[in-house]
Amino acid sequence: MIKLNNKFRNVVLILKLAIILFIPSLFFSYVGHDPLREATNNIRNVAIVNEDIGFEFENNPLNLGKEVTEVVGRDSAYQWVTVNRSAAENGLSSGQYEAIVYLPSNFTENVLSFTEDQPTEANVTYKIQPNVNAQRAEKVLKELESVKNKIN
Repeated sequence: MIKLNNKFRNVVLILKLAIILFIPSLFFSYVGHDPLREATNNIRNVAIVNEDIGFEFENNPLNLGKEVTEVVGRDSAYQWVTVNRSAAENGLSSGQYEAIVYLPSNFTENVLSFTEDQPTEANVTYKIQPNVNAQRAEKVLKELESVKNKIN
């Protein structure tokens, strides 16, 4: 009877060891080879809000905000979508957009003030999706920097 009890203990011990080894292998097969990979939710959209009303320069009406919205999407890894302010804000909060770029109503006027004695700086503001991780936020910031260089 003692021998049977020892054999039973050995079998139980082997089963426990097998379970202990089996559970981590299940976990890692579920996670895969890249546990730090991002989810497949690749938004890759940036909203641009063009509120520029244009400006008349040397008797020619110009709207540089419209031209900027056409240029920013070229050679970009992101899809640039021109929307109004409320659609952009809603899209940012719902996760549809990774960032919003705002062109103010006096954008063209400020850009063309370079001929004046006291030129006005043309400010472009942006807002980044608060729920993206640091790596994606860094990518968005690099894209915005690239766009800034295109505009200049």
